[in-house]
This record gives sequence, structure tokens and C-alpha cells, in this order.
Amino acid sequence: MSKPSYVGAPAIFALSQACQQLNDAFGGYGCYLVGSALERADWRDVDLRYIMSDEDFAVLFPNAGQHWENDPRWLLLTVAISERLSKVTGLPIDFQIQPQTHANERHAKPRNAIGLRIAKERPDKADAETSVRVVEEKEPASVTQNSPCPQCKGQITWVYDEDNGGTRVTRECATCKGTGVVNEGKQ
Repeated sequence: MSKPSYVGAPAIFALSQACQQLNDAFGGYGCYLVGSALERADWRDVDLRYIMSDEDFAVLFPNAGQHWENDPRWLLLTVAISERLSKVTGLPIDFQIQPQTHANERHAKPRNAIGLRIAKERPDKADAETSVRVVEEKEPASVTQNSPCPQCKGQITWVYDEDNGGTRVTRECATCKGTGVVNEGKQ
């Protein structure tokens, strides 16, 4: 079985916590760990991509066009967030914000969601936009989260399967029937 990433503990835990803040700040589809840190132990830097809808990207970077790597706002946010994540984690971070279409069309390699918050819904604190509801209490636990599928914007069900001290996290989209392993590893 391959590792979910070659970024060691506790740095990966600090990175996940920092990505939770980014996910909270921007909404969208969230942070993804991509690149060589998913593939091999001798990675040069840790590549993180924040994917947002094409529409949200255009609102945040209205003057960026197709060459956002030259947009002053995009550059400022990318460099500032990369530096902050590097400071918090001690890792060399390459952070970029990307629109969904670009991310899906030009980058076919694996990506692992990072910075997810998983919690059971509290009846007295239910919030329709951010709540997570437990669909099935038996193993594996299925959780439906009000966040869109990165491919089609349909509703995602996250499946958590804990077996022999490990956790396998997969996602299933009710609309496009897309599935994928989001994270797999031993605890």
C-alpha cells in the first residue's frame, strides 16, 4: 500500500491545521496536496493547490484573465500564503490558487484533500451551509458534506473506513458518480 504522502509528522498535522484556516477563509473546493510529496520521499517542496470555481476565481482575480501568474493580486496572495504556511510548518511550500477548469484539465495526477473538518452535526447547532450529517453509524462511516464535487459540483459523500488501525477516506459524488481515494494510511 502506498503512503498518503511523504510529508512526515508532525509537519503534516500543522499543514492540515493551516489548510483548515484557508478552507474557512476562501470557501470553494479547498486545499489539495499535489506533486512529488505524494509520490516519493525525496520531494523538493510541498505543492499545495487551492481550487475554487471558475466564477469565484474570476471574482477574486477580476483582472487576471488566462495568465493569472502575472496578476499582482494573485502573486501577492500566493507568495504571502506560501510564506505563512512555510513559517507555520517548517516546510518549503509552493502554494497556488487555481480555477477548477484549469486544475481539472491540466493536472491529471493525484491530489489529496487536506485541511478537512469532520464533525457530527449537533442538533442544537445545525447550520445548513456548513453542517456535516452522519448518514450511517456503522463501519465504514459515511458522511454527507455540503460541499460541491470538484468535477461537477454535485453533492459529495465522504466514506471513512477504519480497519486494522488505518483509515481510508474516499469520496463519492451523487451526480457524476465520481469516486476516488482522498487519503489512505495507517494511524
